Amino acid sequence: SMVGWNKHVVEAHRTARSRFMEWVRCGRPKTGIVHQEMCDSRRVFKSRLKWCQDHKHQIRMDSLAEKHSKGNFRGFWQDTSKVNVAPGLPVSVDDVQDPKDIAR
Repeated sequence: SMVGWNKHVVEAHRTARSRFMEWVRCGRPKTGIVHQEMCDSRRVFKSRLKWCQDHKHQIRMDSLAEKHSKGNFRGFWQDTSKVNVAPGLPVSVDDVQDPKDIAR
């Protein structure tokens, strides 16, 4: 799912979808108010989507800070565990467990 979709994008998507459907119902005109409204709403939607894609890390951090400040520690820790996903180091390589021996 897209980070920030519900907060920043969903309304622009609904509007763009609605204007697009109206444009199709009107026979897909190349000019006029219906065409212009469809193009404008699509531009707004795409710009908000791109903003979320470009700022996804900041949106995640803001969400964590908001949950923490409101005392939603369950949500805070659930989201923190999702953010800090990193593969662990292997316990052994070719049956060698000592890190010094693995590096050789």
